[in-house]
Amino acid sequence: MNVGTSLRSLKSGRSSRSEKVTRTASVEGEVGFDEYINEVCRRFNMPIAVVVVKNRSREAIFKPQKTYEASSSKTKDKSAKWINNVPVVAEVVQGSSSFTTKEQLELTEPPDLHTLPISISQDHNNRLTEISISHFHEQRLPRILMQLIGLALPHYSQLTKITIKDCFIDFYTLHELGKVIAFTNITDICLDDCPLPAGNYDAILASPSCIRNFSLSRCKINDDVCERLSSRLIYMESAEENLVALNLSSNHITDVGAKFIAEALRSNRHLRYLNLADNLLSDEGARQILDVLVEFPLTYEEIMDKRYRHMLYLKKKRTLIMEFLLKLGVQSPAVSQVVKKRDSMTKRDSMTKRDSMTKRDSLSKRDSISRRDSLSRRASPVKSKGSVKSMKNKEKPKSRASDENLQEKAETMTKDLIGEFVDPFSKEHVRIHDDFVFSLGNLALSYLNLAYNDLTYISVKRLLTVIKYQQDFKKSTLTGLFKVVIDGNYIPRNCTELTAINTMLHRHILLVSKQISDKYSARKSLVDRRNVPKF
Repeated sequence: MNVGTSLRSLKSGRSSRSEKVTRTASVEGEVGFDEYINEVCRRFNMPIAVVVVKNRSREAIFKPQKTYEASSSKTKDKSAKWINNVPVVAEVVQGSSSFTTKEQLELTEPPDLHTLPISISQDHNNRLTEISISHFHEQRLPRILMQLIGLALPHYSQLTKITIKDCFIDFYTLHELGKVIAFTNITDICLDDCPLPAGNYDAILASPSCIRNFSLSRCKINDDVCERLSSRLIYMESAEENLVALNLSSNHITDVGAKFIAEALRSNRHLRYLNLADNLLSDEGARQILDVLVEFPLTYEEIMDKRYRHMLYLKKKRTLIMEFLLKLGVQSPAVSQVVKKRDSMTKRDSMTKRDSMTKRDSLSKRDSISRRDSLSRRASPVKSKGSVKSMKNKEKPKSRASDENLQEKAETMTKDLIGEFVDPFSKEHVRIHDDFVFSLGNLALSYLNLAYNDLTYISVKRLLTVIKYQQDFKKSTLTGLFKVVIDGNYIPRNCTELTAINTMLHRHILLVSKQISDKYSARKSLVDRRNVPKF
């Protein structure tokens, strides 16, 4: 059975009254996720019972009174019914006064230990926004269930978050989840309390995706798993460009794992939130992370990699400029040479087709070309050499000016297409001291949580040095640290360094907030001036 093609034509065996309630969950022809899950579980003989619980968003709760009372009266009459061990969906509106706490528990509690609860959240238009599976560790999550869920996810464009919390998962769960992420709009993934013996969490970050928030709290992650995760965060890797927040709290990461994280932070300029609370970090691990937030020397490999990336950029830019010049009608040896190099591969691929051409066809083509050339020579008027030279001299300045204009136009088109050269170690982000190249440091990380580790007063002094440095080199796009959490460590409660850190961070937040508000107000005033009617 092709589940993907039948997603929009599923029919449920429920009563007409329940069909009316379910029909409100479908938007613009989309089949409700609850209806889909119930149908595919019935058809594929799912080994466990699945119950889907709806949670309305806060926007859906604060509706006009009449609409809210009408929806609550319908919800009061519904009850949990079980048909063929597949429960009917129980819709629970969070924050509603229609149900008491006891009634909510009766509706959401599974009848036995082999029932898998799936909680879904919807917006005010009844569109699916989040799927949550939690507290199921009697057996592994069935792979067939993850495959069936994966078939449905691309049909819900507003779905942005998937949570699998406190469940018994394996590698196939992550594999099926990683396959479907590239075809959806999912940006948040939470796998808290889902430990894996092999720790293959990097499989989700292996393929290019739009994941921005990744939470792996209490997953028993050690230094080896941390190394694999950090390798995905290095510049030009799969997760470096999009991942913004990473939560690795309450794991088994030591100073060795902190070293791998620091290696990733040397070139990563997109990660803004890093939570390493409740791990096994000491002052050495904190030092390795804090050292990349200030000026640090580049290694030979980093310098050569940057030069190689710049060379590839210039080569691509030159090729595009020549292609645009060719399309604009500019003919020159340089343009033809670049185009020949670009078309070398296509010419090699077409060699077999050209060799298969018969000699008769080639001779006929040559004869036709020669006859056409002879006719053109006869029809063309004869001009003297002096007149031809004068015409060429007149056309030279015009052609040069037009070629320069076309050159500028091609460069502008190329710049709009590929943009400027952006690299974490470009000339805008490095310094040269005594013939050594130093990076200005990672000024992109804004939140760092090192609470409940084994830090001492040494880390506090090092942190103060980092904050002072970043205050001097803050930029409009990269502002440095906004918040640092170091509670629960072996540090004094009151000291001058902590007071200075809190004061500087507070002043930094106020300054950046003022800059943002000024920028927004200036933009708003500009828009208002544009919208002023002209009399």
